[in-house]
Amino acid sequence: MSTTTPPLPDVLDAGLLSPVRAGTPAEAATSDGAWLQALLDAEAALVRAQASLGNVPVEAAEAITALARADALDLREIAVLGRGAANPVVALVQAFTALVAAKAPDAADYVHRGSTSQDIFDTALMLVAGRTLDLLVADLEGIAECLGSLAGEHARTLMAGRTLALHAVPTTFGLKAAGWLAAVCEAAGRLRRVRAEGLVVQLGGAAGTLAGYVEYEKLHRGAREETVAEGYAARLTDRFAAETGLSAPVLPWHSHRAPIAALAAELALTTGVLGKIAVDVQSLARTETAEVAEPAATRGAPSAGAVLNALSGPAPSLAGRAVFSLFCNPVRRGKVLPREQAVHEQARTEELTVGGQRVRVYRWGNGERPVLMLHGWQSRASRYAGFVPRFQELGLTPVSFDAPGHGESGGRGATILEYREIIRRLQDGHGAFHSVIAHSLGATSVLLALRSGTEAGRLVTVAAVKDFGHFPEKFADILGLRPGLRRDLRDRIEHQLFAEVSRPWELFDATRRPDEIKVPMRIIHDEDDEMVPVEQAYALKAAYGDRAELVITAGLGHRKVLGEAAVIDSAMDFVARPVPGE
Repeated sequence: MSTTTPPLPDVLDAGLLSPVRAGTPAEAATSDGAWLQALLDAEAALVRAQASLGNVPVEAAEAITALARADALDLREIAVLGRGAANPVVALVQAFTALVAAKAPDAADYVHRGSTSQDIFDTALMLVAGRTLDLLVADLEGIAECLGSLAGEHARTLMAGRTLALHAVPTTFGLKAAGWLAAVCEAAGRLRRVRAEGLVVQLGGAAGTLAGYVEYEKLHRGAREETVAEGYAARLTDRFAAETGLSAPVLPWHSHRAPIAALAAELALTTGVLGKIAVDVQSLARTETAEVAEPAATRGAPSAGAVLNALSGPAPSLAGRAVFSLFCNPVRRGKVLPREQAVHEQARTEELTVGGQRVRVYRWGNGERPVLMLHGWQSRASRYAGFVPRFQELGLTPVSFDAPGHGESGGRGATILEYREIIRRLQDGHGAFHSVIAHSLGATSVLLALRSGTEAGRLVTVAAVKDFGHFPEKFADILGLRPGLRRDLRDRIEHQLFAEVSRPWELFDATRRPDEIKVPMRIIHDEDDEMVPVEQAYALKAAYGDRAELVITAGLGHRKVLGEAAVIDSAMDFVARPVPGE
């Protein structure tokens, strides 16, 4: 009998002995790979901040940011080398500097310039915390929605109240669930406040004085005045915070650690809230009590719409908030499909911060002009994988992004105004677009952007929505919502989501003031689109007249149409035509 030990798996920790976190989004967000990326993001943000203040060449900052990808470094090697310094930053800086020196030699001297390990490590910690908190808050909001349903459904379901584990006056299970709900909502609110205000960058240098950063500024400026040094330290901290999407501290916190303690306290409170629910359910489900049970989730479970409709009677405000939350936040993030993987990995990436949310931007190649690709709701940039090589063949540079709450971006969801702002920022960075191709919500957003100053030579829309009000109406149709909840949703969209906008339904209509958009466009729509009826395409064509060409397909639906070879051919044929005036 052989006693040879079989080879062990390459994965060092798959969660075998900690199944509670195995496979969860938070596990990925706090993994070693996520930490390495956060460390690189901190380094890249620092050099961008320095470049924005003029003492690092912008080209060097761009090169360092483009190369700051965890998959370009050997994670295991950095971990092993980190034993010597008791933290991974020293080894990371050595490996990353070598990478930059090989790929962009002129930028290598600006990696980690004037910095210290703790600045990078602590800032990375805050980045990891922020990205994980986004996921945790989303989970808590989902739990709150379920608890709201329980509270409404069982508002009159009697059960024994208890004092010191003994029967007392009667109560209802709905009240107990409402108590759980209130605690979960409070915990989620506290985590949101920490996310918005309590996650701060660390920037102090070796002893908290920012001396290293200031000395490089003096060398660059040839300045000797202390006032210059003091002003620079404050400006650099503010710019660093802006580049990371974190807050700026009053002072360096390398020795007092209050931000970490505050974060830990709120996470401990959240754990206690969830633990209380678990203990209550465990106690009430005991054989000798048997007041609650945990049936399989698929056993006759009512639809979300049915639950919300039922809740709207006894708790209309709670039901309205739940509907609004579902509307504003994608139910799931689209994953990179196998057929998209190769093209996705070829992209150079960078990040923007828009509305306090981290936005992942993708760029392929270095063509003469950029072409912008915009995805729709619950989609992602990788869905344009079939278009990327075709655009490159035309000598163009495809540019795209994952909207907030989508793909690899942070946040929970995106509005049409955030789409417009991202488009504006990309035009500022890449120049006027040769062409734009946009799907669904992306198409509605770019038409708004074109009326707001975005420049493009041609526009291709796929499954575009003309009437902005179609989005909540279709959402309500899918859930089968009652008229009262439909009205409440529109009211919340108008007065909460777009409180700063007058008449959003008119402003966001894709055919508003059509004469302001001179861009030639091709409107592609499938007659079997189950999400956006083909009548929306005919309305767009009618509004834009001779500037628009209408192409109707069949049998593809709303999502499949974007990857169809004939649709890609049609878009490329239109984009390849000479742009008027060029």
